[in-house]
Parts: sequence; C-alpha cells; structure tokens
Amino acid sequence: MTKVIYGVWGDEVIDNRGKPIDEIPEYPMFESIKEFSPGNRILAFVAWNGFLVFDERVDLVDLMRKYIEIIQNEASCGSCVPGRMATKVARDILKKIVEGEGRREFLSILGDMVELTYNASMCDLGHTALIPLSKALKYFREEIEESLRVKKEMDEFPYRWKVTAPCIEACPIQIDIPRYVEFIKKGYYSLSLLTIQEKNPLASVCGRVCIAYCELACRRKNIDEPIAIKHLKRFVSDWVYELEKEDPYKKLSKKSSTGKKVAIIGAGPAGIAAACFLLREGHEVHIYEATDKIGGMMIWGIPEFRLPREVVYRDRRLIEALGAKIFCNKTLGEDIHLKDLKEKYDTIFIGIGAQKSRKLGIKGEDEKPRGYYEGLVFLRLFNSKQPIEVGRKAVVVGAGNVAMDCCRSAKRLGVEEVIVVYRRTENEMPANKEEYEAAKREGVKFMFQTNPIEVITKNGKIIGVKCVKMKLGEPDESGRRRPMPIEGSEFIIEADMLIPAVGQRVDLSWLDKEEGLKIKKTKWDTIVVDEYTLMTDEPGVFAGGDCVLGPSTFIEAEAQGERAAKFMHQYMTKGRFEVDDDIIISKILRDTGLFKEFQFVDFVEPEIDKKILMEETPLLIKKKRDPENIIITPQDAVIDADRCLRCYRVVLVVTEK
Repeated sequence: MTKVIYGVWGDEVIDNRGKPIDEIPEYPMFESIKEFSPGNRILAFVAWNGFLVFDERVDLVDLMRKYIEIIQNEASCGSCVPGRMATKVARDILKKIVEGEGRREFLSILGDMVELTYNASMCDLGHTALIPLSKALKYFREEIEESLRVKKEMDEFPYRWKVTAPCIEACPIQIDIPRYVEFIKKGYYSLSLLTIQEKNPLASVCGRVCIAYCELACRRKNIDEPIAIKHLKRFVSDWVYELEKEDPYKKLSKKSSTGKKVAIIGAGPAGIAAACFLLREGHEVHIYEATDKIGGMMIWGIPEFRLPREVVYRDRRLIEALGAKIFCNKTLGEDIHLKDLKEKYDTIFIGIGAQKSRKLGIKGEDEKPRGYYEGLVFLRLFNSKQPIEVGRKAVVVGAGNVAMDCCRSAKRLGVEEVIVVYRRTENEMPANKEEYEAAKREGVKFMFQTNPIEVITKNGKIIGVKCVKMKLGEPDESGRRRPMPIEGSEFIIEADMLIPAVGQRVDLSWLDKEEGLKIKKTKWDTIVVDEYTLMTDEPGVFAGGDCVLGPSTFIEAEAQGERAAKFMHQYMTKGRFEVDDDIIISKILRDTGLFKEFQFVDFVEPEIDKKILMEETPLLIKKKRDPENIIITPQDAVIDADRCLRCYRVVLVVTEK
C-alpha cells in the first residue's frame, strides 16, 4: 500500500503510472500503514490537501465525486453560496462523467467551481473542499479527459470516510468541537451542551480542568490566538445548569433494558464515562468505589479552588439520573474480587486509576521524617480537610499538574515560602501553562535544572533538602534531553516540608489474589489490553484510564471509558467486535502525522484582513487574568465562538473489501 501509483499531497506530485511495481519506491508518509484492517488493503486516500492512489483500479473521477458528495451531505453547513452550491455543481458534473454523460465544457465549469470555493467560502471547510479536485485537474487532467471520451467499467470498492477537524483529532474523546462552538455562536446553549454530552458526560468538570489539547491544535492560532474552547465548554454547562434552570439529563437518550449487567470498578473519570454510555445503551450498571465518595482524582486529587465540588457533584448526577447503582468503600482485592464479580456480571470494567505516588529514591526518604508528604497523600489530606503539619518552608519536587496543585495548596495552608524544584528547564515543564502562571502569581518560587539528592533531618524532622544543579545532555529514548548532574554543584535548601510529586503508579497488588484469571501486566505495572477494544486477555474483562495508560490526563481517562463502553456493549449484544471506521481513520491520521502542526497550519487560510481582527477578545483577556475564577458572559462567549474557522476535514479511504 505504501507504493503510490499517482497522486498529489501538498506540493508533492507523484506519478509512477506505467512503471513496474518493483521499481516504485515506498512512500514514507504511509510506510507504517499496510492495511485498513487485517487482509483489507487500502487502495486510495483523499483528504483536504490532495489524494494518493495505490491501486490503478481506482477511478479518479468517482473518487473525487464521492469525496465532494460527503462534503455536501455530511459536512457543509449551507450558510454560503460557494460552500452550498459550488460543491453541488461539482458533484453533479462528476456524477454525469462517471455515468458516461460527460461533456468537454464540464472541465472549465469544474475549474470555476474550484476558484469560487477557494476564494469566497465563509469557512475553512469551504476553502479546502475542492482542493483535491483542483490538484487532479492540474496534474492528472488526462485521467478525467479519458472519462469524458468513454464511460469506464469500474470495479466497485467500499468507500470509508470520517468528518473530523484538527481540534477533534486532538481531543482524546473526539467531541465535535466546531459544532458545539457554532451552537454557542447562534445562542443555542442547550444544543451546544447536548453535543458535548453525547461524547463527554463530565462537561462541567472538563470545562475547568481539561488540559485542552484541542486548543493546541486550533488553527485560529495561526492568525491570532486559539479559540477558548475549554472555557466555552465551561460557559455553556454553567449557563444551562444555573441560569436556564434546565435539567439537561432529560434530553440524553436512553434505550430500553437489555437485561445485561455490568460492574464498573473505580468511580473516577474512566469509570464514570464507561458507566454513562453503558447506561444509555440500556444495561444495568453497578459501580464499586474504594473510597467513600465517587469522583476519583476529581475529588481527592484536584483541589477545590481549581475544581469546586458542586461542579463535580453536578456532573455526577448524570449517572445517578441514568440509574447507576453505586457501592462505596469497596476495595478490589479486599472487599470485592474479580472472580466473584465474573459470576454475577456479563462484563466488567476496571478503572482504578494510578493512586500511588512515586518516590524520589534518595537518601533519607524511606525514613519518612516529619514534614515529608507524598504528593497524592498531601492532596488527599488537603482535599479532605484533614490535619497537615504545616511548616515555614516547603520544597515541592516535580513540574507536572500534581506538583502545581501541591505547591498552590501549600500556599493556601499558610506555608510562608514554597519552592518547586525541577530537573529540566522551564520550557520542558509538563504542567498546564495556566497552572504554572497561577502558581507564580501566588508567590511560588521555581528552581529549574535542580534535583534533590538527600533529605536532611534532625531528630526525625526535615530541616533541609540537599540538591544538585543539572545540565541537559543527549536525548533519551523519549526524545527529551536527559538531565545530568553537574559535579561539585551540590547545595542545601533549608526547609521543613518536602512534597515529592514526580509521578504516580498503579497498584496491581490485587492481581496476586486472582488466581486463574488471564489478566497480564506490563513492566510498568499497567494492565495489558487490546489497543482497539480495551479488553484484557480475560474474556469479558475490560480496563481503561490510568491503570492502562499510566498516569495520564482527565480527558484521556474519560476517553478510555467511552471507548471501552462501546466494545463492552458489542461484546454483550453481538458476541463479537466491530471496530468503527472512525477509529481506524483516526489511527491513520496519527500514524501518518497528517494533523501535526507543521503539516496542517500552512494549508489554505481564509482571506482575512488582520486589521479587523481583535488582538484579544474579552474572553481571552479574562482567561489570561484569572482562568479559574473567570465569569463568562454570553457576549464574551459569542464573540469568541465567532472566531472559529470551522476547519472540518473529510478523510476518504478506498479499501479492497
């Protein structure tokens, strides 16, 4: 499949027609993709920036016809004449050519339609809609002219497609972001929230603590600033719940009972998401949670100043309204066992998270002196308002979001001086930029390229942390430059609190008590699952979230719950798995890197005079000033939503079967 017969992608034209297949070189962009699914070759690929034909049996004219037909039927909003009518004219002409009714003048009309959509469409979907056709006309016109002369006998191959966007592909749970933003722009707030909840049941929480991968991919940033996608989600969920006094749960569909029962172990983002989608499919769902409250890290890990508890409880009502039965204080391996649950339930989902902190592995740490708190332990004590022995000066180790939550929580406890030490540079911090900026505003100090090597104690209490300065060496296996200690640079930070926040791990000790089950674990102590279905080697037992991915983000865990629910439903109702075309096409986009920044930012941009653009919208100004306590008005939301370029993309794949 990696041998391209002919095609164009971007500015690269490939023409190997007439060459023996052995003389055609492999095409690098698709080198990792041989088949759409096992035994099912990919014959052609067409998307927003061109097309590639891997098998000469594919008819170019029909390929263009189908691509434009999908844009017409499934992606075009119909708001502008070029997007609505020019694509229709092009589709109808190509259909006539395929049917043997082509005329010479059709080619000039197609050229006119290309120019019209490119120059006059109101959104980026319209701008790019006919780019593949324009490249076919420019570089492979003879293929189209041959179809004008004689009607071709075509082999019939399946067409598979997905309507997506850079922001959708960046979102782990793949919310239709342009759609919900468009509803906000038009003032249809309930429809906007419903669009979000179709994929994401924790909309209110996500609107506050999501890492916002979508904004990193937003193409609007190539003109001024990304759309405030996360805060628009926050606005619409708050508005519908608090101001419209509407119960949005009543609008979510729920199918009649299937008679199937499901056990969910762990009530964090992954477990709640899985429960929601399984309940909507009509299954009976029982949730087992080890603590006395459901919510996982939303309750025990994220501080209330960043995520108000009423917001968590608001979203939690969704699974309660859908009929979930919740059993708290049920720990896997102690109060409940998989073997017993397998006898009572048709499927099981394990979403236990990564609840253990990683140690620094330095001298004096194992003694756990007074003033020493592992990051997650510290946050659990803080969030449950339990006593914490507060010192005068605290050192927090790490630079991820947990470290930011720890240092900001320590300031709120009254610690006079809080210092975050990180072994790499500021540019390599994994923490959300908003969190980092908030910590600096609150007086937290940062020491980069610094690493602790010893806990200094006196009479069982911390009095200091010995550190060494670091320099960045050669890249490691992850591609990041490896921190190396600088000889002779040791120094001591006087402190009476040490809070390591350098990562989390999954506790799989319960597996030792489950003899006979086929669940395997990786060398990182995560659960092994199928990459598509998330089922373990034990039939009917699925897993997702941090216990599979390792420590990850809220939205990544939630996405795994949604994915697992889909295949758990198939397992219970069909007895087999059918992987959606959407999932496979998303994998193709990831593996080929087509939505990487350097590849998608340089495509056709709308002709906008930058002088009429606002440098910063009211929402962006508020977001930068105080992203957590922001008050968003409808005017703020509509102005920001109106900046969306509507970058929908159609990806079409032709397969052998």
